[in-house]
Amino acid sequence: MSTKSHTRLCRFAALIVVAAVTATAIAGPSSAKAKQAKQGRAKNVILFIGDGMGPAQVEASAFKAFGQKRDEKGNPMKLSFEQFPVMGYLTTFAANSFVSDSAAAGSALACGKKTDNGMISVLPDGKPMRSISEIARAKGRAVGVLSSVALNDATPSCFYAHCGSRGNQDAITSQIFDAPVADVLMGGGIVRKTWTDDKIRTEAEKAGIKFFTCGNFSQITSASTGDAKVLGYFDANDNKQLEFETSRTAGSNEPSLVQMTAVALDLLKRNPKGFFLMAESGSIDWACHRNNAPQAIGEALELDRTVAQTLEFLAREKMLDSTLVIVTADHETGGMTIPGPYKKILSAGDMPDVQFSTKGHTGMPVFVWARGPGSELLRGKNDNTAVFDAMAAALE
Repeated sequence: MSTKSHTRLCRFAALIVVAAVTATAIAGPSSAKAKQAKQGRAKNVILFIGDGMGPAQVEASAFKAFGQKRDEKGNPMKLSFEQFPVMGYLTTFAANSFVSDSAAAGSALACGKKTDNGMISVLPDGKPMRSISEIARAKGRAVGVLSSVALNDATPSCFYAHCGSRGNQDAITSQIFDAPVADVLMGGGIVRKTWTDDKIRTEAEKAGIKFFTCGNFSQITSASTGDAKVLGYFDANDNKQLEFETSRTAGSNEPSLVQMTAVALDLLKRNPKGFFLMAESGSIDWACHRNNAPQAIGEALELDRTVAQTLEFLAREKMLDSTLVIVTADHETGGMTIPGPYKKILSAGDMPDVQFSTKGHTGMPVFVWARGPGSELLRGKNDNTAVFDAMAAALE
């Protein structure tokens, strides 16, 4: 990394710390959080994860959307989730590494405990951890798990499986049928080693799960699925992800994250006791690993549209006040900074200047935004395990 890039990264990190200290001061004493935990019961919990979405990815996306435009109060324009009343930031380290991978970070979000990189919702000694999906299921809620990348990639797997290695996708896939947790499980593909589409279809039929692929996504409705669980993956080119939004064509038969989430919500709302839903934009991470800023920003804006649509759904269904909604990231990818432009005004649609310092993950903290019952628990500085704590408390 150049000296200039390192300096910019350090300055950006310092700004995050200052903002978090201010937010912590506003939050008040820890007793206030304890009181909120007792009062913050939610019927539904929705967790959005922007995989690899650090602070710079978020702000670059906001600048791309709005430029330097201000609202009627003179404040910068905000993405949908930046308007949430509660904001904080999270440390993301793993049990065995300062820099986390998606397996360890996803496990922390899903289960509330630290584990080693590469491990899926099990402790370092291999003991399975109870996930928020399993807690929701035990309390009678419906469960949905979505991702724009492979549904047995690390992050989504943490919410329905337990495995000592994220690379053992065959074992993870088996758990979809052997011990089904999710009522709705959909992704932008699936990693198949010994599994084939035909074998997956056969096992789904045995387990009473309705199976869908790219050609019949539009057939996933409450009427067509009844009370059955739903499994689907929708990468037309078998590339283990939905198309990047920057390259999506009008004739694409792959659904977007917005569309998948809308279908999942329509199915999950049928449960009168409520639901838990995790929806991940995994492609932000994939784009940042490539140091492709336009792709990363396009995916972050797709996540923003997904959140905005979900809020509209909740308001329309009169669920907004009874739903805890959280938006965060598992870790930052790429070491993204925004060094410019200098002596130029950004307008809506303009790309800010973006630099990357790595093609891997970083130890940068990530933001968290929350609204609804129990959201106050996430104000200020916390560890990523606090996301699980807030969700579990809300479902009590």
